[in-house]
Amino acid sequence: MLAVHQPLFTQPENPMKERILCNATVELIQEVPGKKWEVTVWRMPPDGTQRVYTLNALSDTLAAQNAMRMFCEEMEKLRDAPLERI
Repeated sequence: MLAVHQPLFTQPENPMKERILCNATVELIQEVPGKKWEVTVWRMPPDGTQRVYTLNALSDTLAAQNAMRMFCEEMEKLRDAPLERI
């Protein structure tokens, strides 16, 4: 089973920073003893960063929400990290 989930929008505390926009696809990889999902999350263009998460969740929707939340948190940390001086 493959499900495609709509973009998750995160609103930064500082509205001047860009929002993280992403999509996800979810695939059931194990049903017994608990449902295990493989969730591919990607950032919308122009960035195109992609991550794959393997999660336990009761439904594909919950798996997608959790993976997208983790992805957005990671992208926000990367965005907000201070730039190294050369």
